[in-house]
Amino acid sequence: MFAVYCEKPNEAEPLRALEVGQRPEPEIPEGWVRVRVTHASLNRHDIFTLRGITGQDTPIPFPMILGNDAVARHGLAPQIARVLPMERAREGFAAMWEGRLGGKIVLTRSCGVP
Repeated sequence: MFAVYCEKPNEAEPLRALEVGQRPEPEIPEGWVRVRVTHASLNRHDIFTLRGITGQDTPIPFPMILGNDAVARHGLAPQIARVLPMERAREGFAAMWEGRLGGKIVLTRSCGVP
């Protein structure tokens, strides 16, 4: 799938670490659904990722698809009518998971509204 990602970080010049190209589609864990991303954006968190900086105990697993904010369509998951706003859906994402700047993402069923 098409994605905006970081293959390896560049602390001094983070935007040089930005890559655009093909990445594998996300696997769907039990109890999760895959939805199609229609809009996404880079934000400050992505600049930290591009620099290799994380607040987690474990290092960032590169390559990493970027993006925290997205709008998604339910076409790939007919049981989902819409996706909750990101502030309410955050439980379905972990900081070390692939981001939203890929063509498709996975989220817990609880993040979708039937």
